[in-house]
Amino acid sequence: MHLSVVASPDIAPAVRSLAEQARAYEVKADRLCPAVHVRARGAHKGAEALAAGDEPDFQVRLPDSGRWLTRAKGFGESIPVSASDPVATSPEAVAVVPSASRDLGRPRKTYPWAELVAGALGPDRVRLGAADPARPW
Repeated sequence: MHLSVVASPDIAPAVRSLAEQARAYEVKADRLCPAVHVRARGAHKGAEALAAGDEPDFQVRLPDSGRWLTRAKGFGESIPVSASDPVATSPEAVAVVPSASRDLGRPRKTYPWAELVAGALGPDRVRLGAADPARPW
């Protein structure tokens, strides 16, 4: 049994590692030990392949967001696609240095994400940034 998977480049290494572990531990599906081949491919490329109507060169697609499925379906339903439950979620966490926290009125006041982002664009300019979880401390 062979299973071809394309995954978003940011998660492909983790998916590949899981596939290798499953093979090493002889995890079986329908009493067979599948050979899983994982390739990294940008989510837009997977959506384009599905929208083109050509037979895709993969059986499983793991994009970085479910929105890509909606986008691919928006181009037509030439290739039948069925969504499944998410395989992962990414919680959003916000950390604030103490001085910025006080300036924002914390802990008395809380902010929805949209307001926090708007604050970065306004005159008081709260600086936003994102950490790379793959980078060691």
